[in-house]
Amino acid sequence: MKCMISGLFIFLLMVIWTTGSIYGDIPRKENSALLTLFNDTGGNNWRNKDNWKNAPGTEHTWHGIACDTKNTTILKLELPDNNLQGKIPADLEALSNLTTLDLSNNRLTSAIPSWLQQLKNLKKLDLSHNQFKGPIPAWIGDLENLEELILDNNLLDCPIPAALGNLSKLKVLRLAGNGLTGDIPPALAKLSQLTNNNSDFKWNGLYTTNTVLANFLKQKQSGNDWESTQTIAPGGLAAISQTDTSITLSWKPIAYTQDKGGCRVSYSTTPGGPYKTAGVTDDKTVAKMEVKGLEKSTAYYFVLQSWTDPHGANKNKIESGFGKEFRAATRGIIISGMVTRYSDEKKSQTEELQGVRMEASNNGGTAETDKEGKYTLNVMPGWTGTVTPSLQGFDFSPRDRVYTPLKTDSGSQDFTATAGTVISGKVIYKGEGIGGVEMAFVGKQGKTSLTETGGDGSYEYIVPYNWSGTVTPQKTGHGFKPGQKIYGGVTSRLEGEDYTAEFPAISGRVTGRRGKTGIPGVRMTFSNIETDRFTYLKEDTVTDAEGNYLNQIPVAWSGSVKVSKNGYIFYPPSRDNLTEENAKSAMNFKAERDFKLFFLVSGNYLLPAESRFGDIYGSGPIYPGIAAGYKFSRNMYIWGGYALFSKNGKSTVLEKPSKWKQAYCSLGIGYYKNLSIRVAGRVSVGAMYVRFSEEAFGDKVTANTVGGCLEAAGIYKINRLLFTEISLGYLVASDTVEEISIKLGGFRAGFGLGVRL
Repeated sequence: MKCMISGLFIFLLMVIWTTGSIYGDIPRKENSALLTLFNDTGGNNWRNKDNWKNAPGTEHTWHGIACDTKNTTILKLELPDNNLQGKIPADLEALSNLTTLDLSNNRLTSAIPSWLQQLKNLKKLDLSHNQFKGPIPAWIGDLENLEELILDNNLLDCPIPAALGNLSKLKVLRLAGNGLTGDIPPALAKLSQLTNNNSDFKWNGLYTTNTVLANFLKQKQSGNDWESTQTIAPGGLAAISQTDTSITLSWKPIAYTQDKGGCRVSYSTTPGGPYKTAGVTDDKTVAKMEVKGLEKSTAYYFVLQSWTDPHGANKNKIESGFGKEFRAATRGIIISGMVTRYSDEKKSQTEELQGVRMEASNNGGTAETDKEGKYTLNVMPGWTGTVTPSLQGFDFSPRDRVYTPLKTDSGSQDFTATAGTVISGKVIYKGEGIGGVEMAFVGKQGKTSLTETGGDGSYEYIVPYNWSGTVTPQKTGHGFKPGQKIYGGVTSRLEGEDYTAEFPAISGRVTGRRGKTGIPGVRMTFSNIETDRFTYLKEDTVTDAEGNYLNQIPVAWSGSVKVSKNGYIFYPPSRDNLTEENAKSAMNFKAERDFKLFFLVSGNYLLPAESRFGDIYGSGPIYPGIAAGYKFSRNMYIWGGYALFSKNGKSTVLEKPSKWKQAYCSLGIGYYKNLSIRVAGRVSVGAMYVRFSEEAFGDKVTANTVGGCLEAAGIYKINRLLFTEISLGYLVASDTVEEISIKLGGFRAGFGLGVRL
């Protein structure tokens, strides 16, 4: 038994020794890999080598090392700008749990090492600003967890491998400043996780004819422009002139003309090469060269390539591949002429047509018409074949011209073109054509072309033959039906492709107080319709016999609707802050007749202003009152009223009977405001005439005076005629009777029932 335990113990010690001595130590093979890196890359000359080569178990303290929480395995190795030199040792494949490897800004050489494909957990690989050379290996596409691939400013060349499109988690891709050339693989468009404005493809020799991919890379490129820094083969190669022993070529310079470089012209007498250098230009802006010393009446095949010398942004010399091969021949037999097109529907006028491709069969070459519609073909003596014009969207008459063996120049060989693939139609609203509508023609590759409707709403646009795409009408404030038309393979003229303008609408109903009876003839006024721009829309409309209204508004409209009709008051008087969206629900209003006259009977309580009143007569009097008014505007009225009260009491000294009597006649002006369909308020001010009398001790004292009154009232409308109100006011007047000053009036509260007419 003791032997078994001892054996097991020895076995465990061996396992611990080989995989990582004790808790807290990284595996021995990882420690060994780090030491090999130190020795192979000149560790003694590193800028920072803090704690390196210390005792096992301290690796988590070494500069650039990050371990897991238990310090049992290495997760990150980051030694940027640390003066590492030479090759990365293959021993680093032991760092199988590494998620980050950053060795940027050092002096590391050789190809990207193949053992890196073993580090399946890598999220970040940064080898930028070193001297790695050769192609980007396709196996990088197998590092499925990679989120950042940073290889810029090295000596890498060849095309980008399509396998990089497999890095579905990739967020950053930086390949700038290398020697990468060729067509960018479309698979890179699958890198949907790339963040915008955070990758870099500049300073290479890359290109793409895929519009979708080009736009995708622009979106991801830092600064959005990657194409203008690419050293690619010039395009548009053409022959300007030919003699018996020379051909003058022209081309379109590439966008990247900065930094020292040039363009090389090569040629061959057989298609596909081998090519011989004809000459080089002094810089990349030169776009013409005469190639001399050629054989008479001989066909040559030319190709172009450009190069850029090393500069501050790229230490590589970038040389593009060959561009598209172009055939031209030294002076032989000339076939020339002109291509014109009909410029009106009646085919009564013609104009020159530029850009028509003239193709001669049987190796006769090609040419394009210039801005004057002229073309020239140079064929060999005794040539036999056909010349066929072509330009997408046009038919030609004749379709081609046939030539038997030519021994002399052909003379004028003209063609007439007719637009063969035209999409035309009209944009209307209620029978009226709408001008200025932008018609967006978008092809399958994303290219957008625009045309506008004329004053009568008509449009016409020539599309390439077999064109597929969409047509979308658009104009600010307008909607259209259909919103878009889809086309697939247009091969003939399409007429009557019409659209109808549509506008959203605001609708609702104006009714009486109870919401049952519609009010006809109510004017609904809309703001922000801009009838100068939308001549077919209206700023206002009126309700029909049922009180309904509808008015159409521009798309994305915002504004207000105001209601009005003489003799009516509306609730609310307008609806503001409306938009097309919140106006989809019915915008209803209620209305009532605006009264002119009102009569009011009220019961009132007066708190007299005379201080001795209470001593003799006790509490204030309750008394009736009547009032009438006339509204002379929407909110203002004049009014008159009458009230009378008397109160019996006793003299406080002699306890003799006493009687107090006051009569008020008042006249004034007021302000009336409807707060809702049921509630209103008013305030008024006026003058009053007061007749006063008091009987005591068998004598009667009378007096007449004038004063003022002020009151406010809240009104509740019972129905169309009746209303009640609660009012508060203050009456003020004074007089002197037999040298005694008497205050009349006081604070008043009242409740009344009235009629509106």
